[in-house]
Amino acid sequence: MKIRYTGLVAIFGMLVLISLLVGTAAARVANSPAPTPGTVSFHMSDRLDGPEMTEFPKGTKVVYVILEYADCEGDQIKIIVYDPRGLFLLNLSMTLTGSGREPIPVTYSIKKIFLPLVVKNAATTAMSRPAASLVAAGRDGGGGEPPPFPPGLYVTNLYHGGYLSKTRLWEVK
Repeated sequence: MKIRYTGLVAIFGMLVLISLLVGTAAARVANSPAPTPGTVSFHMSDRLDGPEMTEFPKGTKVVYVILEYADCEGDQIKIIVYDPRGLFLLNLSMTLTGSGREPIPVTYSIKKIFLPLVVKNAATTAMSRPAASLVAAGRDGGGGEPPPFPPGLYVTNLYHGGYLSKTRLWEVK
């Protein structure tokens, strides 16, 4: 019996030692200095160069994500806008180059299509854009307007370097 007990203690001791070594190695990797990314921020507005807004009036048809960035050579970002039901209104991934300010239009539609978006000073890699945006831009040949945003609370998330960087809540009354 003593041999079994001693063997179990030895195995348990080895497992504890291995756990400590793995934990120490993981902590070193987690605490190692990462490359310093540039500065990226955004706000929501009802105009291309508008001020920050968190409340939009009933009947609003276009809301802009005003993206501002500096010293972002090759920085990867992703912007996701959710409607009150949790559905995507915008899912945009891009690589930023340099510094700039970009207004990104968001319209309301549950229909989605994929198409490239050309953004000055940024290379877009993928984007899901509402079909209503095409209608507003007259690209569908119909020249119509997007529908108004329904009342409710919306969420815009900015991911920078693969991590959630900023969140803005905004409401249509």
